[in-house]
Amino acid sequence: MRKYALGHSFDLSDLFIDFNIKSLKIKPEECEEMIGYKSKRELAKAVYSYSIKLVLDSLILEDKAFKLPSGAKSAKIRLRRVEGDEFTNSRKNGKFRGVDFIATNLTGYQPELEYQVKDVQNRKTIYLNKEYRKLIEKRINDGEHYTQ
Repeated sequence: MRKYALGHSFDLSDLFIDFNIKSLKIKPEECEEMIGYKSKRELAKAVYSYSIKLVLDSLILEDKAFKLPSGAKSAKIRLRRVEGDEFTNSRKNGKFRGVDFIATNLTGYQPELEYQVKDVQNRKTIYLNKEYRKLIEKRINDGEHYTQ
């Protein structure tokens, strides 16, 4: 049985529902040149989506954490090492199915947002699409170790 995280999910359209397109000082014709159609909202979504892709590629392909601009408190997106009993329990619940547990010595990696509120460190798992999950699995099965 698979378990899905549905409690805090959203898509790109939800994120930009209240976006003030008047704040973009660009003409619809310029949008069309860049993305193929005249929507400022779609241009903003395309830029945001591409920036997320760059962050994920940097995490997975270059082993670099991404520090978020958050003022004095720390906030970053990174790949967290999951090993031992936590790995075993996660695998029983459907995670890390494509990870060779012998070759990786019961170790997997999952992306997460790590941030601080007041004096408390918090972590939230980031759920990836199948393409990115497979890429992480392949890299760790091939011996990649992330050090973030």
